[in-house]
Amino acid sequence: MRRNEEKNMKIKVVAMLCLVIFLLSCATVRLVGEREQKMFVLDLTEYSEKDFLFTTESYSGKYMTMGFINYSEKADYESLREWADNEFYTDYRVGEIDIDAAIGKVYEEAIKLNGDGVMNFDISYSDTTIFITELKYFKVPGCKISGIVIKRLD
Repeated sequence: MRRNEEKNMKIKVVAMLCLVIFLLSCATVRLVGEREQKMFVLDLTEYSEKDFLFTTESYSGKYMTMGFINYSEKADYESLREWADNEFYTDYRVGEIDIDAAIGKVYEEAIKLNGDGVMNFDISYSDTTIFITELKYFKVPGCKISGIVIKRLD
């Protein structure tokens, strides 16, 4: 009889463990993030005042195609290694992209091509991932600006 009681007790313990595992595996995990808003404003007034046109569309008037511009830039970065407590510690400094300066360079190149506008103007951002090891990496920001340089005829 004692043997049956031990057997029943083992069955109850196993059943309880299974029930606990089952209930824990059904637990709901809820991730909560804060609301984030970003706005990107690009002021091209400086170029409009010089009668230079930047447009994301095709120009609807008469024009002559002067060339194509494809400018890309990646921020600078630096690895900083320090020896302390018999170990190397590595930190990274990553620069930023100055989009206004980049647009200024595009403008200067368009002027060199005798253009007075850039149509199909496009700016895109991308990060380059620099891997130190499989698990350690950092991101370097970059941008690309492209468009068709035109000379307006009307």
